[in-house]
Order: sequence, then C-alpha cells, then structure tokens
Amino acid sequence: MKFSLTMTTVLFCATASFALPGATEQNDIAVNSAEGIDLSDVDIVDVEYDANDFEELVTRGGTIRCSNIAKIKRVKKEYDGKCNPSNSKGFLSAHNCKNKDGKSYLCVQKNRATCYSAIMTSHTLSDTSPLPRHMFWSFINTHEFDEIPNYPGAVRQYIFNHAVTARQKTEPGKATQSIFFCVYQRERYGPQNGYRFCVVHKGYFVGSAEKIDGGAEDDIDKLEKDIPQGHEEMVVLGEPKIFSDPGTEPEK
Repeated sequence: MKFSLTMTTVLFCATASFALPGATEQNDIAVNSAEGIDLSDVDIVDVEYDANDFEELVTRGGTIRCSNIAKIKRVKKEYDGKCNPSNSKGFLSAHNCKNKDGKSYLCVQKNRATCYSAIMTSHTLSDTSPLPRHMFWSFINTHEFDEIPNYPGAVRQYIFNHAVTARQKTEPGKATQSIFFCVYQRERYGPQNGYRFCVVHKGYFVGSAEKIDGGAEDDIDKLEKDIPQGHEEMVVLGEPKIFSDPGTEPEK
C-alpha cells in the first residue's frame, strides 16, 4: 500500500511487543540494545488508517500489546519514508505516540512489523491557531515551485523575469502577476538547511532586473541576505487581491 505522508511530516514511533511475559522470546527481532531494533531483514506491512480512528486502532488486533523497547536501527531502502531511523521516536506506547503528535506507529509482533500510518492530517486556521510548522514543511517539500539560491542579484532577476510579464507603459516595473518561490542559501539545499518562502503579489513594484548602483537597500535586497542554518521564514511582497463572494454587492 502506498504511503501517503512525506518523511518530514511523519513522526515514527518504533515499537515491539513486550507487555506480556515471554513476548520478547516470541519475537527474535525485537532485541533491546543500545543501537536499536534492526528491521533490515523484516518485511514491513503498511496499513493506512483515518487519524480519527486511532483509539480503535491501538485496541484491536493485539496492537495494544505493542510497546517500545528501542529505536529503529536500520531499515531497508524501500521502506525509507515509512519507518525511518531518523524519525524513530522510541520508547513510546501507541497512545503516547499519538499524544506526542505521532502520525505513524510501528508495531512489531511475532516476526511481523506493521507500520500504521495516518492517511490524512488537517488543521483549521484561525488568528489564534496558525499553521503548524510540520504542516508547512509538507508544502515546502513538494518542490513544485522554483528554488533560487541567494547569489547577489539572482532573486531580483528571477522576480523581474517571472512576475513582470508585460512592460506596461502605465505601470513600468510593477508585477503583472503573482508568483511564489523559495530562496535557499547558496551552496546549501533542502528546507532542513534553511529557506525563505516568498510570495510576490501582482502590483508590487519590482523595478528593473538589476540593482541600480548606489541605490538604497530595498526589500528584494533583504531576500538575498544570508540564511542561517535551519532558518525558516516566509516573506510576502505586496498585498493580495481580495475577491468578493459571488452574488454579493461590492462595497462602495
């Protein structure tokens, strides 16, 4: 079954059954060691479930007897993203995995490993409940938009070439369409190493494709500044256009 969550958005809880006496003897892969559980030679069954049904999940089919004795040590290449050592929380029961925002739970019983993974996560936005960081990462990690290194002049050139699609005489240098992209520190790659996610709205004054010599620092110059390791930032240039609801009279 196809795993539906990206590795960066899933918290893995390595588990093995030792709640009953003798359970460890029946499970020769659940070896308690400082290094962790080696699953490299074990087939992992992937089971997707609705996150709202987690309580029912951990009480059926014996999964309630799964308990942690170590973190995942090694996993086959084809299981990368399902039950990955770097995401193994370790030493948690199924319920504790959920309480710590776990989205996947590895149950090891009788030489069989089952990876229970949530098929959907959702979050209702409000002024007091912003988007969680791990959910924003799932968007950043899609790589479905351009990723620009912050070489001097690179971001300005990119915005001018993509946002200013027509040289309108009435509004020269203004963005004629909205765009979004990600800025990475040059010579580094990937959101884990720091990024600026940028949105440029239609109507924002970009100016020219090159910086005027001796000109004052502007917002685009700030986008090209160094990005510290692990830094995460979202920048919006300009104002979004607010569309009225269909069938309603526009405000005068």
